[in-house]
Amino acid sequence: MTTNNNRYVRWSLLSGIVASLCWSIGDLLLVGFAVDPNNYPLFSTTYAEQVDVELATLMLEGSRRRLQWGAMIAVVSLPFYCFALYAVWQLIKRSARKHAVSLILLWIASLVFHPLGHAGFYYLGEIYKAIQATDATTHAVLLHTAKGFEQILMLNWMLALGILACVHIYLVILVYQRHTLLPRWVIGVSPVLLSAVIYFVSVLLPQPLRSWIGAAVFNEANFIFWMTLYIYVSQQIRHQRLDFNQTTNR
Repeated sequence: MTTNNNRYVRWSLLSGIVASLCWSIGDLLLVGFAVDPNNYPLFSTTYAEQVDVELATLMLEGSRRRLQWGAMIAVVSLPFYCFALYAVWQLIKRSARKHAVSLILLWIASLVFHPLGHAGFYYLGEIYKAIQATDATTHAVLLHTAKGFEQILMLNWMLALGILACVHIYLVILVYQRHTLLPRWVIGVSPVLLSAVIYFVSVLLPQPLRSWIGAAVFNEANFIFWMTLYIYVSQQIRHQRLDFNQTTNR
């Protein structure tokens, strides 16, 4: 290990903070709307049996520029998440290296599905806005196209979030079994657990806060998770309780 490894680990954790913040902002810009579907009778009444009414009306009030920024600010920050995995690798003990390999590979698999599972909302929002703005003679074709977009979006979104949930459950097990350099209390900031807490808090809030916070539940949980790891590891390094330049951590 190089003499700068402590610094690299901290930068890696900081990278996770930046990525999760960008994805939270992206979610807010892309789907953070408080919409009453009844304001759009074309979807809530006319085509109610052909579309997911809530999803079809969700982004109708968003400008194209806002939706584009929402899609891109998350996707272009994906390399920050990739670099954040370096710290995860370092935080797993050498004696549990096979688990580290499995965990990182699962994490990468999740990241592969993230871009389309996020940016796909932009395309779906734009096509439903096109249906809203065009003559009824074009709606059948556009609705059929929107259905295909929605299927691809949901498939990628569920794979991205489903695999990532498995990753964090796996990490919780490793922390509990002391295969990492992290204390067991870190389990309390696992994004899987925090997501449930944030969601239940959000439903108690008035609009538009409910929609703003509810739009980015998992990424907000990720932000708290990476921030907690950064603070903990930085303190441990500062007090010389952890030194990633030394093999004794392993």
